[in-house]
Formats: sequence, C-alpha cells, structure tokens
Amino acid sequence: MADPFDLRDRDDRQLHPVHRVGATLARTQNGDDAGLLHDVLAHISHDLSYVLRFDTWFNDYDHWYVKLFWVALVLTVTWELVFLRQIIRYGRREFAPFLSQRQFTAAVIALQLVALASWVIVKGALDDPLYVWSFGVALIAYPIFGLAMMVRRRSTLGITPLQPAALTLMCVSWFIATIGWFGDGFQSFEWLLLAIASTGLSALMTAAAIRFAPRTAAAAGAGGFGQAAT
Repeated sequence: MADPFDLRDRDDRQLHPVHRVGATLARTQNGDDAGLLHDVLAHISHDLSYVLRFDTWFNDYDHWYVKLFWVALVLTVTWELVFLRQIIRYGRREFAPFLSQRQFTAAVIALQLVALASWVIVKGALDDPLYVWSFGVALIAYPIFGLAMMVRRRSTLGITPLQPAALTLMCVSWFIATIGWFGDGFQSFEWLLLAIASTGLSALMTAAAIRFAPRTAAAAGAGGFGQAAT
C-alpha cells in the first residue's frame, strides 16, 4: 500500500470549518436544537479520540500531516461541543419533553460518555491507525442522519444548503485523494461504494435543503422546535 502521507496535502479539511460554521448559524438562526443528536455524539467521540492521541501524532509519527490534522480536529471538536450545548439548550422539547431540563442535561452528557466509550472499543478493533476509513464512514453518517431528520420534521429546520454543499465538496476531494493516491487498499469495491454513497447522499441532501427552504422558513416562523430551555 502506498504511503498515505505522500499526497495528503490534497486533504479536504479546509472545507470542514465551513460545514461546522454553517451548522451553527442554521441552528442559532432557527432557534433550533442541534438536530442530529446521534451524529453529534458520534462525531465528538471520533474526533475527540484523535485529539487525545497527541503523543501518537507528535512523538510517534512526528509527521506534519497528522500534526496539522490534529490542529484541525481541535477546532472541529470545539464546534461540536457548541453543538452539544445547543442540543442541551434547545433539544429537550423535541427529544425528551417528559424530562426536566436538569435530567435532560444529565442524560445528554451520559449519552456522550457512552458514545465515547463505545467508539474507543470499536476503534480498538479496527485496523485503521490513521483514521482514514473512520473518516470515510463519518462522511456518510451526516447525510444519513440529516435526511432522516428532514423526513421526520418535514422541513429543513437546523440545516442550511451551505452545510451539505460543503460536505459534498469534502466527499469529492477526500475520496479523489484516497482513491487516486492512497494505494490499492483504497480502490476496493467497499471503498468505492462508500465514496459513491457518501457523495450522492450529500448532494441529495443539498438539493433537498434548497428545495424545501420555504417550508423551513414557514416552520421556523411558526415556532418549530426552537424554544430554549428554561
């Protein structure tokens, strides 16, 4: 297998902050909860586990790419924690109206700890030391959860076209880089299928976010799910 460090300057992480900022703006403007609860829990677990391996990247590998990736994920985790706060502040009415705000806060924190522990277990069983496969799986998770949320809400509350559009570009650049330069291990049927599914679903979500924007505006005006916790 080719050295994955050779051409990783083609990485798509420059688009990641665009996706995260767009998500935060959407949820703040709509007064909406963070929406993708399971997606946020999973991404915090994945990204935080990378950040916590500081010694691995800076001392064991000691390569510019994993160090730069670590810096990018520090920023990413910061945004994701903002999302978690938005879930706690706005999400109780949608996710668990039968709980008090204090109980809901404790439940979300407990779920995050369980998700982190679960990811540590799964990561230990994967032969993916550089998080290449896991990042590919993370790319498809967002449109799956996002499309499901849009169907459930019958609107795009909590989502703007900027988010899935940036994600689509991330998918295109990431999978082109891995398929083109990461060696035979990333030209398998499974990886190609993941590339097609991730990119296609992200593009579909972008189209849906654009198409149903008027319905979203109407739902937000009617109150949506966006009552802050008291």
